[in-house]
Amino acid sequence: MTVDLTTLPLADSNFDLILSSLAIHNVRRGAGRKRAIEEAVRLLRPGGRLLIADQLATNEYRVQLAALGMTDIARRGWDGEGGGAGHGWLAILSPANKSPHPGLMKRRLELAVKTYAE
Repeated sequence: MTVDLTTLPLADSNFDLILSSLAIHNVRRGAGRKRAIEEAVRLLRPGGRLLIADQLATNEYRVQLAALGMTDIARRGWDGEGGGAGHGWLAILSPANKSPHPGLMKRRLELAVKTYAE
């Protein structure tokens, strides 16, 4: 299925884990990228997790995710550092406005992040 990241045809609060790998930077214009981030957050179930890997603007994504109420946001560069020039990945563990999910999803995200970092 090919869809527009800014208007995903999926129900709210439907996913425990969302992974975006080298995709959001392809959305033209900053407003479109902001909308794609909003869509990802909209799709998360209570306690859902989000992992974004991208080569541009990850610091902007981090700021927007915090403004949307996401918590436990960790940003790292490809080399494990802070991610110069916006390069890197984000691991968002839990939305602030949704109750936490039991440890299963946290463990899956920890494994995904560990595998991705290696």
